[in-house]
Amino acid sequence: MAPMESKGLLGRLFGFRDKDPLWDGFVNRPLSDPSNDLSAAIRTAPEGAVYPVKTEVPDPARMTANMKELGVWLGVDMVGITRLQPSQVRPEELRDGQGSRSAEEIVEDYPLVIVCGVQTEHDPASTEGMAGRSAVLDGNLVSFNLAAFIRELGYRASFGGADPVKVAEAAGLGRPTTDGHFAAPGKKGWVYLSDPILTELPMEVEPPTR
Repeated sequence: MAPMESKGLLGRLFGFRDKDPLWDGFVNRPLSDPSNDLSAAIRTAPEGAVYPVKTEVPDPARMTANMKELGVWLGVDMVGITRLQPSQVRPEELRDGQGSRSAEEIVEDYPLVIVCGVQTEHDPASTEGMAGRSAVLDGNLVSFNLAAFIRELGYRASFGGADPVKVAEAAGLGRPTTDGHFAAPGKKGWVYLSDPILTELPMEVEPPTR
């Protein structure tokens, strides 16, 4: 998949040329201090408490639409929601503090899963500069906020613990490519998939794809 032809807003504002050293550094130079990458802190931040009173959800289908709309409003390009399957679970990455348990037990605790996708001009897997890290930051910041909002509604939500590609494919967002990326219909460049949100929030979703 080819990257988008335009360099986007930064390129238009500053007139960067392909060989401009500032642009090249923004795209390709690794960060000198990992602390300048906020995405790492977001992905490892402690999860907040669940509000003790559950908000009533009379219309799970409406809640599904609301969560998708909220994710896009917060800044991602796509939001997928599906039923969590044991084959999608990564128990070692779950950060809910509830101790070790099997994939099947995790699915019982969190029957649904949400994943966010960010369209990006630079492949986060191979772009070491801030240009590639920005999509990682955007996606995981939105996912963190969605999980926090769900907990404020009184439902459990844990950020991480599932394979984002498997979840996104099951949710109908697109398919993995032969070169290890993820292709979404109508999206140019690359798509970064954030860490999924495992949750018990009542939502109505289609059965997962096989």
